[in-house]
Amino acid sequence: MQDKEERERLLNSITGAVRRSLDPEEIMQVAVEKLGQGLGICRCVIYRCSADDTVATINHEFLGSGVGSIKGYPWPLKDNPLFQEVVALKEAIAIDNIDRDPRLGEPEPSTGEVKTLVKSCAILSWMLVPIFYRERLLGMMEFHHCGPAPTEWEDDALTLVEGVATQIGVALIQAESYANLQELNEQLAALDRTRSNLVAITGHELRTPFPLSKCVWKAWPRSRICPRN
Repeated sequence: MQDKEERERLLNSITGAVRRSLDPEEIMQVAVEKLGQGLGICRCVIYRCSADDTVATINHEFLGSGVGSIKGYPWPLKDNPLFQEVVALKEAIAIDNIDRDPRLGEPEPSTGEVKTLVKSCAILSWMLVPIFYRERLLGMMEFHHCGPAPTEWEDDALTLVEGVATQIGVALIQAESYANLQELNEQLAALDRTRSNLVAITGHELRTPFPLSKCVWKAWPRSRICPRN
């Protein structure tokens, strides 16, 4: 019961934090840090991606003690059978022992890059949780257990991170909508300035012909204006 209450508090804490921000980068960094600390994960990463992306870049990361950083790494997506399965099923997957997972048992080169990644990043147990908003994939959360031995992912932990993923998805859409609104307001302001300039220019041009016509009238030969008797 205590663990359940702690996880509920963690979910509420993350939800409140990400909902208070309209900065996508801040939203993901807050989430990755709170999740990593709250769950005691060796490595937790969040990255933006779409279903058709070939590769992503790791920009947000939490590390446990003694765990190597992968921040800035190019992260394969197209050739990663785990990522492709998550996208296809639209649900998380949790692998307790990566060495025994049949999806990575395919002959190279189809999984060679991912196998190299697993080894270089010391991943023994792997959990991937998609960040969806409706049918649109916005990003991915990954949790890496790096040893000394594989671990079994708890169902409660998976439920928690899926709830967090939902909240992150909503927060990212809110941030995106706000950014689009800001851009629209800037475009409207620019159009308004252009309209004001055009009105000023047009008004000036409309006033100009009157004095000009007087000059033309004076300069016009009288013989053409007043016929002789």
